[in-house]
Amino acid sequence: MKVLIISDQYLPSTRSGSILIHDLINELLIRKHKITLITCTQGNNRNKNKRLDVIRIKTFSYNKKNYLLKGLNQIYLFLQIILKISFINKDFDKTFIYCPPLFFGLINFFFKKQKKIINVQDFFPQNAINLGIIKNNILIFILKKIERFIYNTNDYILVNSNNAKNYLIKRIPSIKKKVLFNYNWTRINRIKGKKYKKNKIFKFIFGGSIGPAQDLKKVFRAFKNLSKKCELHIYGEGILLKKLKKELLTKNIENIKIFKPVTNSLFAQKLQKYDSALLTLNSKNKTPFIPGKFNFYCSNKKNVTAIVHKQCDLNNIITKNNLGFVTSTQNNKQLTIFLKKIINSKQIDKMNVNAFKFARTNLNVKSFVNKLEKI
Repeated sequence: MKVLIISDQYLPSTRSGSILIHDLINELLIRKHKITLITCTQGNNRNKNKRLDVIRIKTFSYNKKNYLLKGLNQIYLFLQIILKISFINKDFDKTFIYCPPLFFGLINFFFKKQKKIINVQDFFPQNAINLGIIKNNILIFILKKIERFIYNTNDYILVNSNNAKNYLIKRIPSIKKKVLFNYNWTRINRIKGKKYKKNKIFKFIFGGSIGPAQDLKKVFRAFKNLSKKCELHIYGEGILLKKLKKELLTKNIENIKIFKPVTNSLFAQKLQKYDSALLTLNSKNKTPFIPGKFNFYCSNKKNVTAIVHKQCDLNNIITKNNLGFVTSTQNNKQLTIFLKKIINSKQIDKMNVNAFKFARTNLNVKSFVNKLEKI
């Protein structure tokens, strides 16, 4: 099988999307499929597998806080990919496109015979509308028309949340048969059977993007209230990084520390030294998708502390499977009580085991590729 994969994220990026695409490609290569990847993530193209062809496209640099330039950059990238596609052999059996960016979904319009699949990680423009990033009604109207066109053009729309599937079908009933639910996949790492050993002070770890969607600032006061009982170590980057660093200095919060992002393999090693892995989502978000880092934590045998909005599927998944702790509260007093409960929990070791079991059962990349081959 010959597969074209288009994704803005890939190695050496440490974002969850790059892990997703890397694991997918590896499994496809193990099964002797031929892969062409088009990405804007810069890096070297040296790979030992002749079945993988990586095409890296450059984008212009811009201020990440400027959402207008970000949008223009995505359009520019889309046009470059279209130009690149016109010069390569289109003898693919399937195309697999990772969204966001939303415009990538339009690329499949240029393929007629191939099975066209888009993997939708979040509902744009709705998430940007919820976060107040897009406010212009004309622009919202245009983007929603483009979104509907994309969903109607592609053969399959893959979502990582059961509620996301229901959400999408309710909005666009005509695509009901196209929407497929599959948890985000991951490579299941072999974790040595060391018994969980609690740190002298409870340590949380956060890895990933630091932006409006995460709204990390909301946990700061609760952590300051528990300065003698816990710490939070953040490994990441994003448009709010400088602002959060300034906030920590101004409010003299010493038990939250921000470090530079590290490689995925090193982050996995560091993860084993922490008591719980933190996920946060902005309460203004109304879409039900699951953050990609959730997979990474579970597959590395680490329980999850999730502070998310009410519509997020993690509210049900974590509670039902006893994978960690979850709340949708934004109240500082209640968040402090929530963190105290975690710090005093006697279930950490059991939750770590449950997280790993959940990953093996639901998040295995092999299971997903089995489905992909049958599409």
